[in-house]
Amino acid sequence: MRALAVLLTLAGFVLPAYGAKQVTVDRLEQTLAAAHGLPDAEVAMQLSDLELTERLSTAKLDRLETDLPGEKSRQAR
Repeated sequence: MRALAVLLTLAGFVLPAYGAKQVTVDRLEQTLAAAHGLPDAEVAMQLSDLELTERLSTAKLDRLETDLPGEKSRQAR
């Protein structure tokens, strides 16, 4: 459950060097809603290209994690 939090925290330090797309929490939610029904690997690839520009609450993190399609998307880096 906390893997996504760790991932998003690390993304703030690592991904800027790789040109990650910076998004708000609202935009992350929109992206995940649009990805509903896609294969786990595809969602993971989309998440790996994102960097949050604001803090994600624990409650929202828990809710978003439950909607992810599988382990790859939960571990996306």
